[in-house]
Amino acid sequence: MKKLLIILFSMLVFTPIVFADETFKSHFDLAEQYYKQAKYTNAIGEYQKALRINNLDNSARIGLINSYLDRATYYINTLKDFDAAANDYRSALFYLEVYPTEQTMQNASQITSDVKDNLEKCFVETKFDKSSYSRYKKADEIRNNGLNDYAAAAYEYYRASLIGDSNIVKNANRNIADIIKSRTGNFKRAGDFYSNAIKVAPNDSGLHNSYAQMLMKTNQEDLAIEEFNKALATASNPKYILINLEKLYSKRLQQNPNSINTVLNLASVLHKQGKDNEAINYYKKAETMNANNEIVLMKLGEYYLDNNNTTKALDYFTRSLQIKPNNANTLCLVGDLYLKTKDTEKATEAYKKALEINPNNADAQEGLIQAVVDIMTPADLMSYLAFGKEKPNASAVDCVYDYAKDLHSSNKAKKAILYYYEVLKYKDTPEVYINLALAQVQEDREVDAINTLVVARQKYPGNQQIQKTLKEISHSVNNQKYAKASEYFNTQEYQKALDLYAQIEPDSAEKSLAMAACYKSMGNIEKALEYYKQALTYTPNNSDIAYYIGVLYAEKENWTSAKIYLQKAIKLNANNTKAKELLASVVEQNNILLINKVIEKYNKTEYDEALKLISQVLTEDSNNAYAHYYRGLIYDSQKKYNQAIDEYQKSYKNNPTLIVANYLIAIIYDSQAQYKKALEYYKKFVNENKEEDEYKTYAKSRIVDLKGYEN
Repeated sequence: MKKLLIILFSMLVFTPIVFADETFKSHFDLAEQYYKQAKYTNAIGEYQKALRINNLDNSARIGLINSYLDRATYYINTLKDFDAAANDYRSALFYLEVYPTEQTMQNASQITSDVKDNLEKCFVETKFDKSSYSRYKKADEIRNNGLNDYAAAAYEYYRASLIGDSNIVKNANRNIADIIKSRTGNFKRAGDFYSNAIKVAPNDSGLHNSYAQMLMKTNQEDLAIEEFNKALATASNPKYILINLEKLYSKRLQQNPNSINTVLNLASVLHKQGKDNEAINYYKKAETMNANNEIVLMKLGEYYLDNNNTTKALDYFTRSLQIKPNNANTLCLVGDLYLKTKDTEKATEAYKKALEINPNNADAQEGLIQAVVDIMTPADLMSYLAFGKEKPNASAVDCVYDYAKDLHSSNKAKKAILYYYEVLKYKDTPEVYINLALAQVQEDREVDAINTLVVARQKYPGNQQIQKTLKEISHSVNNQKYAKASEYFNTQEYQKALDLYAQIEPDSAEKSLAMAACYKSMGNIEKALEYYKQALTYTPNNSDIAYYIGVLYAEKENWTSAKIYLQKAIKLNANNTKAKELLASVVEQNNILLINKVIEKYNKTEYDEALKLISQVLTEDSNNAYAHYYRGLIYDSQKKYNQAIDEYQKSYKNNPTLIVANYLIAIIYDSQAQYKKALEYYKKFVNENKEEDEYKTYAKSRIVDLKGYEN
């Protein structure tokens, strides 16, 4: 009977709890409970889960803000951890300033002011550098520290964006938008920050694409189309841009089937995706709608040109020009056709005609460059593009500059350098100097690159980008690789980042940490652990690295290893509160694992092994009720009854729900003819047991039998 009782009890205690479906209310209610219990970390987690389900709920928002503020107070007053407190104040300000609701904006002015004052105090204590670059760097550290403190990171990006240069403003706003999008699902608010970034980087394809997606989510389709097309102009991988444009144009065509412009736009998008069968059907549909429309004819010619049917293409171009002879765009396409067929003379003629009509036509200028570039030096090309004037116009210079950049990006830096030098005669800007220097580095001409940037610095002493590039080059190619790899990391191109990190010599803690962060972001925990451990060999006294390893082992539910590294982190830094908090949770989980092993050993009567495991549990948690309970069972089985009773009593004392301990104590006393004590424990068991089971029935019968021993 005792064996059955043990099995039933173990099933009761260690059967996993199955939670109800996750809902906003379930997370919110749990968060409220945690908050009332001053369990602020748990409350924050539940409020965040609730807000992911409904990001506009003001009660959850306010609860989250209050949790951050109260935890920050705890960090300051109890732990004296000003850095941790600063992160919580940042997080509160994120929801108050960066990502507000109407209600928080109306009611939070005084709170915001107080929080900023407290944050300033934390900055003073931690000697925090509040320059734009330092703020941005700090934001990156917070975002990538593995603790998911995205709100704090977003706030620091926000402050950096208010005082930084254009590059910091762009990247900070983009990062804020990404955080809001991924962590809150508020696409409209994310779109606001993408829009801010675009103002300082109007040619950034990725920004336009992201912003367009935000506009789609908020049903601003006209603006979305406009932004997608801007993104398309400079996109290296337009696949998803085209898919979205196809959706939008298809929807429009359903709304207005007679719009010839929409038909042409849809045909063009389909063509760019390689869906030529569908594309030609729409082009032909447009021709059916208006066979004398010069744009329709031009687009059909362009389609056939792209598909190498130069005969049909020329026919449509000719028909289009018959209707509108002075269409510079069509003449450019004729030039492209002749360039494709290697007839550079006719190509040149067509491009020059287009430029006579529109001297700033970039396509004509680019085509003309392609037609004559192989037979001219860079200087002769510039003279040719001037068309008898003193110098070429700005548009022509820009086309040569673009050609140089294309050469550069195609690893033809040697040739690109010649064109950069020529461009500088007419376009003396920091950007050209920087690109020239980078091309020189690509050709292993670092000394020339430094000299180029020294000249640029003299001309533009306040330009931060020149200073930055000069510093990077001066600090060797490795620094450039680190910078580029970091860019890849921020755009989630982790494999590209890893490839660059792998090229860096020699190995270092910085390199290992960077690679660990990449692998962690890719979900490869084993590789992340490998490189975190490697980093720890370079800096064995780094508490944070030991903590990160502990976090990853905890994610793997390897409680033993997690405990080892978290203890190491605390040993290296007694003030590492995050390690202490996680260690407590890990110890609890590890003890559950050990208790389950104890049950297994007990059921196999492997008592010595079970007792060793119990000792491990009690070393970490001397009041673990289940450890005492199972040690009591073992002593009971070994007829060590006094020791068994002692362990049963400890188990019940530490966990009063273990009423079975009183039953087992009663059984021992009963077997030893200590009937008065047996009667006492039988009564305890019966009084506390709400179930009418066979054990309660037996206990009741013994109470009747032993009634005479009450006094």
